[in-house]
Amino acid sequence: MATTQGQQTAIDSAVLDDIIRRLTEVRLARPGKQVQLSEAEIKELCTTARDIFLQQPNLLELEAPIKICGDIHGQYSDLLRLFEYGGFPPSANYLFLGDYVDRGKQSLETICLLLAYKIKYPGNFFLLRGNHECASINRIYGFYDECKRRFNVRVWKVFTDCFNCLPVAALIDDKILCMHGGLSPDLDHLDEIRSLPRPTMIPDTGLLCDLLWSDPGKDVKGWGMNDRGVSYTFGPDKVSEFLTKHDLDLVCRAHQVSIFDHPVHPDPEGDNEQESTPETPEDDSASVHDQDGAESGDQYDADQGQEEAVGDNEHESTPETPEDDSASVHDQDGAESGDQYDGDQGQEEAVVEE
Repeated sequence: MATTQGQQTAIDSAVLDDIIRRLTEVRLARPGKQVQLSEAEIKELCTTARDIFLQQPNLLELEAPIKICGDIHGQYSDLLRLFEYGGFPPSANYLFLGDYVDRGKQSLETICLLLAYKIKYPGNFFLLRGNHECASINRIYGFYDECKRRFNVRVWKVFTDCFNCLPVAALIDDKILCMHGGLSPDLDHLDEIRSLPRPTMIPDTGLLCDLLWSDPGKDVKGWGMNDRGVSYTFGPDKVSEFLTKHDLDLVCRAHQVSIFDHPVHPDPEGDNEQESTPETPEDDSASVHDQDGAESGDQYDADQGQEEAVGDNEHESTPETPEDDSASVHDQDGAESGDQYDGDQGQEEAVVEE
C-alpha cells in the first residue's frame, strides 16, 4: 500500500466522479473517441491536483505493492487498456513516471483522467514529472496545439501551472528510486531531491534537469555527453556506485524505449555488466529498470515543426509491440527519437500571447 497521504480538496466529489465516469466509459467505444470536458472542469482538476502535489513531498516515499508505468504521450486508448490490464483505481496502486502529454492525439483526456484519479485517490495514485511536463517542450510537441484547437491558450497555461508543481522522484520501500530520466552528478544525497523548490520550471542544467533528462549508457564510463543536447549519460559504474552509497537495490526510470521485459544489471564485481536479455542497442540501462513507452531520443529541436514532431505517433499500437510509444506496466520507456533540446531557446519562448 502506498503511504504518502494527501487530502481531497476543492472539487465536489460528485463532479469528480462524473468526470471519471465520462472519461472511462469511452473504453467501450472506438479508440480515439474524444471526451470534451468543460474549461471550468479542467481548471478545477488542475488547481485541485496542484494543491495536492504541493501537500506531498517532492520525493514521494511509497510502499509496495504498486504498479509503475512509463510514458503515455497522449495515447489515451492505451492508458485505458493499461488500467483494464492492471486494474482501475483503487483496485491497484499506481506510480506514473511522467510524459503524459505530446505526440499522441489525446493528451487532454490522458492528463485529465490521471489528475482526476490523483484527486480521488491521493494516497494510492501518484504522478511524477517528465521532461514533457514543461512549457518549452509541450509548446513544440503537440500539447499546446491540442489545447489551443480544442479550447484556448488559457487552458494550456493552467496545465503549465499544475505541471510546475509535480513531484520528481519516488522511493519505494526505501530500496527502489524512481524518476523519469535518471541520475545526476549533482545528486549526492536524497535530501537534495526533497529540497528542490516548487512550483518551478525545468532549468537547462542541474539536478532537476538531470532527473528528467539523463539517460543510461551501456558503453559509457562515468558521465558522458547526451545526444539529446541536454543533461548527461551515465555508465554502469555510476549506477553501481549510487546504489551502494544509498543502500538501494534499483533505479527505475522511463524516458526511453526498452524492447525487452527485463533490466540490465551490473556485475557484482562492478567490472562487467550482466544482461538478463540479449544485447540490443536500445537496452542501454545498466542496472536501471526502464519503464517508458515512447521513442528513442527525446531531443529538443526548435527548428522541427509540429507536424513532424507528431507524425511518428499518428497511429496507435498495442503495448506488446516495440513501436508502441505509450504505456505498458513494465519496460515502458519514452525517450523519443525526435525530441532535441536546444539550449539557445529560453523558457521565454514558451510564454505565448493569448
